Amino acid sequence: MAHQFPLLDHHYNSTETLRSFSSAVFSYLDMRYEPKGTQLLEPEKMKVLLSFLAPKEIVQVSLKISSLVFNAYFLAFHIETVFTAHGPSVTQAGLLAYFRSEIMSHPNEAFASFNKANQVMQLGPPVVRSQFPTMAEPRSKELSSYVDASIAKTIKDMGWSSVAAQEEELNAVKVRIALEQRGRQAALDLISPSVCYSCRRYPCTCGGALGLI
Repeated sequence: MAHQFPLLDHHYNSTETLRSFSSAVFSYLDMRYEPKGTQLLEPEKMKVLLSFLAPKEIVQVSLKISSLVFNAYFLAFHIETVFTAHGPSVTQAGLLAYFRSEIMSHPNEAFASFNKANQVMQLGPPVVRSQFPTMAEPRSKELSSYVDASIAKTIKDMGWSSVAAQEEELNAVKVRIALEQRGRQAALDLISPSVCYSCRRYPCTCGGALGLI
């Protein structure tokens, strides 16, 4: 298995690996989808990104509530946007912050999403689970849960019963996929000659308390 560097360091800061990935995604979307070459990701481009990131079982549901979801996450995680004639548009720094927030709050889901997007865009080698944190950063996970609760309440208040039901299905699918991905990658990581038992990364970021495989 080829060595892949972590996407976040042990302080949850973006590494050069994540910055390069985010920049490649940004350029891909900006140069291929309208309005092209604006150096921003307008709502339509973000919908394309969402279709790449979301599991195929829930793409349509995700797209129906994309504006609601994105706006809530932009506000909660301080995602940098510029308001244009097209609506709130994400900057390069904003996309990096968005990816970082997803990794911190949902590392298992982020692993599956990044792999799916990378397969579509063909930006580089597949990501591996050991590039992501072993578990979610507590504060980010808590904030994400608040955002999800707010979105669910808004959907209910607006009377979108069918969307609400689909949202429940979406969450169930997310859990199933995350468990499947975690088990699959854990098996691959265990046979790697360079992954730390403790932090499950190479190079080790925990001081090697339990040594290397």
